[in-house]
Amino acid sequence: MWKFISQSLSREDLYQVFNNFLPTLDGKTVLDVGSRLGAGLYGAYVYTDAEKIIGLEINKELCELQKNIICKYKMDKRVEVMNKRISEVPDVLKTTDVVVIVNIIEDYPTQAEQNNVWTLLKENLKKNTYIVSTYTLSSYFTKLNSTINVDDWVKQAKIQEMGGDFFNKEAQESDEDCELFCYQVL
Repeated sequence: MWKFISQSLSREDLYQVFNNFLPTLDGKTVLDVGSRLGAGLYGAYVYTDAEKIIGLEINKELCELQKNIICKYKMDKRVEVMNKRISEVPDVLKTTDVVVIVNIIEDYPTQAEQNNVWTLLKENLKKNTYIVSTYTLSSYFTKLNSTINVDDWVKQAKIQEMGGDFFNKEAQESDEDCELFCYQVL
């Protein structure tokens, strides 16, 4: 029996992000950094009207798996996967409207590498881009001894009012709690 370890958001978390955290994404681009099995891509496809949804993944086998699913379910007009590191796609960062980052930066082995990734994001994300993260940027940057001043770069985005329970309560209670934070670039 195979066991996959994934840092992906649950179906409920994806619904929350794309329906309660963010405004309508009509004509926008979503970037899932470290797309792994593709859950963020599929969630963005189902729950938004984003024009372009891009998965960024360094594992070639996971990219192939995502591409097969995207083609099988005919999502390829809006969804694509890139087998690249974030440092290789500054042009993509410059055109992105939403960046989803789920624990993936911690996969970089050194603090210097993690700081470089955040510096790259800071230098390339345009004003009003949303960053969805599983940690608060201020506490994370403090842990990294980062020189980035969070308050000068982003503000915590206002979460839209909850539109009621989409999923049944039993399903929600069975999932592990996942804290999510949403920021907007100043």
